[in-house]
Amino acid sequence: MVNKRYYFEGSPSFKKRFYYLILGVGTIYTSTLLTIYNLTHINYSSFMSYLFLFVHAIWYVIIFNHAVTLMRLYYYRDLPYQEISNQKNLPTITLATVFYKEPDEVIEQTVQVLRKIDYPKNKLKIVAVEDLDGKESARKYFEQLKSEGLNLEYVTRNNRRGYRGGALNEVLKQTDTKYLVVLDIDHMPLPHILKRLAAYAESNPQYDVIMFPQRFRNWNTNSITLASHVGYVFDYEVSRKGKSVTNSAFCVGTNWIAKVESIKKAGGFDENSIVEDMATSMKLWHPYGLKIGLANEVLACGLVPDTLRKFRKQQFRWANGAFDMFKTYLKNFLNFSFFQKFDYIFFIMWYLVGISSIVSQFFPLSTVLGFNFLVVTDFYEYLFIVIALTILQVMLFALPLVASGYNLAATLKSQSVGLLIAETYTKALISSLIGRKIPFVITPKAAKKQSMLKLIWESKLIVFLLAVNILVILFCLADLSLTSLVTMFWSAYNSSWCISALYNISLDILSSDRRNKLVKVKNEICTTYFNKAVLH
Repeated sequence: MVNKRYYFEGSPSFKKRFYYLILGVGTIYTSTLLTIYNLTHINYSSFMSYLFLFVHAIWYVIIFNHAVTLMRLYYYRDLPYQEISNQKNLPTITLATVFYKEPDEVIEQTVQVLRKIDYPKNKLKIVAVEDLDGKESARKYFEQLKSEGLNLEYVTRNNRRGYRGGALNEVLKQTDTKYLVVLDIDHMPLPHILKRLAAYAESNPQYDVIMFPQRFRNWNTNSITLASHVGYVFDYEVSRKGKSVTNSAFCVGTNWIAKVESIKKAGGFDENSIVEDMATSMKLWHPYGLKIGLANEVLACGLVPDTLRKFRKQQFRWANGAFDMFKTYLKNFLNFSFFQKFDYIFFIMWYLVGISSIVSQFFPLSTVLGFNFLVVTDFYEYLFIVIALTILQVMLFALPLVASGYNLAATLKSQSVGLLIAETYTKALISSLIGRKIPFVITPKAAKKQSMLKLIWESKLIVFLLAVNILVILFCLADLSLTSLVTMFWSAYNSSWCISALYNISLDILSSDRRNKLVKVKNEICTTYFNKAVLH
């Protein structure tokens, strides 16, 4: 018998939805006012003015999309579901994972958790696809599940055709169930995951694909994992929620349930991109008309990169793949809805923050060197308009995370990590522009300690930018004028982000207890309940 009660897990109240609406309107107003002021206070005879306009245009598009997404949150509602109490009514599900060169300890832990999933064995099929490439197969770990009576299909591939997309298409060949659930090998599911996802899917048949949030059990390892964790929270609490209202959020590579029939009809998974999730949604699923939603409930706990090098490797692949998708975007432009056109270009443009962040650091230096492109007639006018609006814009960007339960200090410090990977995004842009093909490279997940000296060396660009801006400040102090005063404040603003970025990674030498005090976590299921109830 089916429980008739409908559940709304944390559906936002009218007060919170109205708060997001006001934030969105306020963000557009602030950013537009700042843009108008800058456009009317630039010396267009200087070539630097056009570089400044290029950088400002990138930021404006990104902030405008963010603001519109916030306003869409006013219409967002959590998906309801009916619990399916009678096991005879549960649908058949394939739980799939694909992997390549993963550490044995990660695989072994996942297999340990898979055997604790609460779902009828006659309605569950587990499919694992492993790309070998000379590595010894991890089949022995999954064979344990087969010996315990679970329906298991284990596929190995000696070629990496299509990378992850090709592996997922192998999954489809083995799938004869109603639904498909995909998890990365490091995302350990909670015992009730399939019953809950079945309830979401059966209660919301209008959706072909339903995602659920990614959360991480190593979020508090160091500043890199904290920043990455906060980024994912922002993605799911703000970006994907808002974009799901207009069916313009692409389906990420892990943590989702889908109707097998729907994704087969849409063409399966794209095999020509290193970002198969974005490519699949852009080239196949959205043009075919599939509807992608979001269930606001944590049901699995994964791992984020725990070193700057791993983080950069992950972000380089994502950025390079996104830039390569621009031609695909233009080719499929007419097949998108209005908001899909709007949001897909944002997904691509987001990674331009790398080159924008670096170039912005050199604007004060260009003024000192005589390439003055700003027209400033009154310091107090500049102070109360440009400086005040810039700071307000940064605060407005952070406030959605504060509304989600994170303190402002941790949010701002996590944002500064963006400067640490700015050069990675820039390298990805150059790589895409010159047409360099890069292979699909996995993000290492095994924990690894890293020395502070190594972290600082890997952050040498930030150290250099900080040194440049400090020199500019010293130069301006030696020759005070209206222009030098404005330039000095600009350099101080730039320096504050550099210092924050370097301070952020310096937290890695502190104890975890000290770090944990810097962030107020809304849902600690991955570090408390999960570890106790699942791993032990």
